[in-house]
Amino acid sequence: MASSDEQTSGKNQSVADKRLFARRLVKISVRMLLVLMVFGILIAIFHNQILLAIGSFMTVRDPVERSDVILLMNRESQTVPFAAAELYRKGYAPKLVLGGYRSTRIEQLRVIDQQRRFGQKLLTSQGVPPDRIEVIGMELKDTIDLGGALGDYCKANNIISVIVVTSSPFSRLDRNDLSRRLADQNIKLRMYPVRTQYYDETDWWNSKQGWIGYFDAYYLSVLHYCFR
Repeated sequence: MASSDEQTSGKNQSVADKRLFARRLVKISVRMLLVLMVFGILIAIFHNQILLAIGSFMTVRDPVERSDVILLMNRESQTVPFAAAELYRKGYAPKLVLGGYRSTRIEQLRVIDQQRRFGQKLLTSQGVPPDRIEVIGMELKDTIDLGGALGDYCKANNIISVIVVTSSPFSRLDRNDLSRRLADQNIKLRMYPVRTQYYDETDWWNSKQGWIGYFDAYYLSVLHYCFR
């Protein structure tokens, strides 16, 4: 008889435990749902500010001052060369330089012109004299290599300040990569991010190109940080 009572008591305890667990699960689920709802409401209200903060973080914009040279980054050809030429015409630097990157396969086949030659042609078309344009480095693989070439060029020419003209989503990434080879030199990099054809840090979320551009820049930044 006692054994039967113990079994009944055990079953009741088991049922009570299950009910208690179910109530706790419901409470946790409700709390999680409330948190998600609040989070969703905050995003709906402040999404522009949040996305603007992301764009502002990825875009480094320094005050423009007269410098020794303007560095033209190998970014968007529809905007970056024109912005660099405008800075030259306004007297911010007496010379422009661009990297001598390794030719791509399509460039080797002469299907398109080499990027540096294309950049030189754009600069001269915008009023920059050919003798004010120099190519630095040879067979450069990436921006880190360009930083090394820039360091050698600055050392040889007593240069201490450089305006870096690049595309807005890549300005932080470019600054970090260039700085890796300039850490032991007292060279001031002044980042000058340029709006692309479609977006910059103030409205990148309004276009598909903006999402792709800033995602690529953020993804590359994370990779460079993890594997540097």
